[in-house]
Amino acid sequence: MSASGYEPLESLPPGRKRITAELLSHGWERLDIEEALGLFASELAGEIRKERDAMREEMKDPRMRITEADLDTMSYAANVIDPYPVRPGEEPTSDA
Repeated sequence: MSASGYEPLESLPPGRKRITAELLSHGWERLDIEEALGLFASELAGEIRKERDAMREEMKDPRMRITEADLDTMSYAANVIDPYPVRPGEEPTSDA
């Protein structure tokens, strides 16, 4: 796939734009950058979702001060990082 198949650097979110520009300046190909960022985003979002699910279990203890809003915020953050929580060959996680 050619670089023209990707969003222009100018339209990327600031952090992704900086990382992409830096890696391009070190000789990386855009395809490799997109694949690497996708994997890292998936891993990070997966960790957030796993922690959110653990917190959901902790909510069963009335002494814990975890709210649905807390869980919703974690879901939102994970979805911003990686809006595709399930990839081929992976098990879905609850995303409520």
